[in-house]
Formats: sequence, C-alpha cells, structure tokens
Amino acid sequence: MAEQFDESDCDLTIKSVSCLANLCCRLDLRDLAYRCHNVVLKNGQLVMKLRKPKVTVTLWSKGKLLCLGAAGENEARTSVRRVARIVQKAGFNVKLKQVQICNVTASCSMPFRIKISNFALHYKKDVSYEPEILQAARYKILALKANLTIFSTGIINILAPSVANVVKAAHHVYPMVKEFSRELSAADEDKRARKRMQEQRRLILQ
Repeated sequence: MAEQFDESDCDLTIKSVSCLANLCCRLDLRDLAYRCHNVVLKNGQLVMKLRKPKVTVTLWSKGKLLCLGAAGENEARTSVRRVARIVQKAGFNVKLKQVQICNVTASCSMPFRIKISNFALHYKKDVSYEPEILQAARYKILALKANLTIFSTGIINILAPSVANVVKAAHHVYPMVKEFSRELSAADEDKRARKRMQEQRRLILQ
C-alpha cells in the first residue's frame, strides 16, 4: 500500500503567488506615473509597489498587468483589484477582466531526508538529475503542469499554476520519495526550526 501524504507531518508553505489581469484600456504610463506613488517607469513598463499587501505589480500600456509576491490566491486577486481602483482614480476607464492566477511557488518539507541519487535512478525516465550542475532532482507532473525540485534534505520546491495543483503535486510525489527516505538528523531538525522562525518573523513584519 502506497504511503499517504500527511499534511500534519509535511510543512507545505506557499511562498509566492503570481496573477495576470487585463484593465481593458490603454494606459499613458508617463501620466499614470505622475499621478501615483511608489512607482517606477522603466523600459515601457510601470512598476508599482504596494505596502499592504506587500506585492509588486507591473503594468503595460495595453492595459495588461502582472502581480508578483502575493502570499495566497485571495491576496493576489485583492491586490489586482486595488491596483485597478488606483488606476481608475487616476482617470482611466478601467474594466477589470481576465484575472487569472498563473504561478504559485511553494516549498514542502518532508519529515525525512531523501536518498536523491537512488530516487533519480529509480525514476530515471521521468526525473532529471545532474549533480555536477545542481544537487537536486527535477521532476515534472505534466497532468498538473507542476515542476518539482527535490533536494536530499527533504525539501521540495514546487511551481504550479494554482494552490490546488501545488497540494496535488505534494500528494503525488510523497509516496515516491518516501520509498527512498532516511531519518532527519538533529542538525536537520534544528535548521528547519530556525527557518520556520524566520518565516514567521517575515510574515509579522509584512
């Protein structure tokens, strides 16, 4: 029987969510830059930084925008709506459409280390492993459009088009890596505890 993914044991953290949207109007970026705060106009793009939520939004003259750095899907959508209101108040005829989550970056800490070379050899048809370039194995789940970077420390970085797909990817890969697991050392546990504390401080300071 395959091992089941246990969310209480595996620390799955969403690092960043990206969102695309269309304001459905042409933008005079120079005029918009003059009317807004915390913006930089460069190379035909207007980069706007919001403080709450703490995200970076890039706008193009055709009305397209890209939001980076949100902590979740709801926060990404909220940020996009906030930027749409800012642009609307600056005098543009905004009609917000095509709001779409495009990328979610996450990190999953398995409750064990992974014998990465053995794992890569066993799944060599699906896994890319070049230790002279990167001490990690790369694995794609085509059905989920997910890219996983798997480290021997038990840390797995996941890039997928939605939070739901990130969670599914973690569930999918768990029994595969569990088969090649070994116990975490005391040093591993201590390092992870410090990282959790750093992440908590970062969230508090946002």
